[in-house]
Amino acid sequence: MKKLGIGFFLGFLIAGILCMLFDMTSWMGFIVDSLAFGAVFVYGSTGEILTEKAGQLNLGVPGIMCMGGAGGCYVINEAVKSGASPVMIVILGILGALVASMLCGLLYSFIT
Repeated sequence: MKKLGIGFFLGFLIAGILCMLFDMTSWMGFIVDSLAFGAVFVYGSTGEILTEKAGQLNLGVPGIMCMGGAGGCYVINEAVKSGASPVMIVILGILGALVASMLCGLLYSFIT
């Protein structure tokens, strides 16, 4: 269950950074946002716990998920600047997150 705690900690950390970036002064907003961002890490942490019980050890899941999120945000930002339609922005964001996490996972697989 230690992995689940690390996921929630990373969620709180990312939410705190986002609160500072977007000037959200309400603590209630911080708590709600941190739970929303931390919930994503619960899925990765739960899957990681199950694979560790099966004998595999993969500690790069949270980092790969963060890189996917950063890649998706970058692609969405560039798509908004280019004036793409809202549907296309969502599709490009998902594809950007997928490609960024795939590249990060590929790099991680060669490093380890």
